[in-house]
Amino acid sequence: MTTATFTLVMVLPLPDETQSWPGKLMEAVPGIEVLCPEGPEDVGAALGRADAAYGTRLFAAVRRR
Repeated sequence: MTTATFTLVMVLPLPDETQSWPGKLMEAVPGIEVLCPEGPEDVGAALGRADAAYGTRLFAAVRRR
């Protein structure tokens, strides 16, 4: 059986209560890849690979491109 892959982008900065999510998700969900682009120039490339995205500043990051 093949494990499906899934890419989630978490746009920084993350609220305090969600900062541990990337590591926890990768431990708990088989096949998930969590990307946390460091700067605005990296967000577009990460979103191009994403199946889903999360972040309090997601729209601001996209507008910068």
